[in-house]
Amino acid sequence: MITRSTFPLFILLITFLSVQVSYAQETAEKKVKNPSIFSSFPQDDILELHLQTNFKKLIKEKDKKEKIASILNYKDAEGKAISQNVKIKARGSIRNENCYYPPIKLSFPKGELEDAGFRKKFNDYKLVLKCKNVGNQEELVLKEYLVYKMYQVLTDNSFRVQLVHLTVEDLSRQQKTMQSYAFLIENEDELKTRIKGKKVEIESEALKPEDFLPAQYDLMAMFQFMIGHTDWNVKGKNNLKVTQIEGDNLPSAIPFDFDFAGIVNSDYAFPNEQLPIKNVTERFFLGKCREKGAYKATVQQFKDKKKAILNLVSDFKYLGAQSKTEMRTYLEGFFEIIESSKMLKQQVTESCD
Repeated sequence: MITRSTFPLFILLITFLSVQVSYAQETAEKKVKNPSIFSSFPQDDILELHLQTNFKKLIKEKDKKEKIASILNYKDAEGKAISQNVKIKARGSIRNENCYYPPIKLSFPKGELEDAGFRKKFNDYKLVLKCKNVGNQEELVLKEYLVYKMYQVLTDNSFRVQLVHLTVEDLSRQQKTMQSYAFLIENEDELKTRIKGKKVEIESEALKPEDFLPAQYDLMAMFQFMIGHTDWNVKGKNNLKVTQIEGDNLPSAIPFDFDFAGIVNSDYAFPNEQLPIKNVTERFFLGKCREKGAYKATVQQFKDKKKAILNLVSDFKYLGAQSKTEMRTYLEGFFEIIESSKMLKQQVTESCD
């Protein structure tokens, strides 16, 4: 019973509880809204990034993969101008060897991320930009970006990507300012946290298709077939991120790096010499042989998403008309295969392992 003498104490208790609940709600909302700096970007819109760095040094000494202090300028989701100290370094192997502009690893200072309310654990991101200044190099970047978006149409257990219009200014004044369409790839630890995944303890050399969740593995393998990508394998975890998702009894293999895919058709891409194909644009199924009818559900997933996948290309305003036509034609070739029981049998269910 609340008496006149206990009423002030009661009010104080209610006020305290209200403040605590409000604080908890605000903290929870903040964590949901901005768990990482990547999630603060516009996601479905383009992000303008202006990078000031010793660009000449990055290009000339790309094989050293040395970190270079840089300044990154952009506007946040609320339109506020941000100037952020970062470090960049060249990354990759094949792209690094064949490209004038190397792909970049972008690292944010952990302390500054934490001060801004972001998770300091997610502090580095891959940045994919054009390979050279000649030809259709930016179109290739946009094509690869769309491939990531296609996999997102099929499953949430996929790497998110952020489309970027990148300007790189050379502080040494020895290299011309470069502009390129580009994209950022979600941090690997961030991906695992988002999909509730954890590290898999099996040594990569011991991994085999049987070690993976069958439905997820088949979806991934069929997707690789759709985009004409054969530069992947589970034994070496080549272009696959292996993670055990909460609630699953077996791990999943999440694909990335699609510059060797036939749908992208990079000028430096080549097929594995052990495969019976002469060009990366030729499809070859690398999935596992299953019992009769096992691929029916997987095929249906692609049929159900056909319109969404094709529209993703048609509606993408940054890609040129010719590139859109090339991508749609390539995708329609895949759907023609899976919509024909004869072609599906020839190229998938009897062309496996």
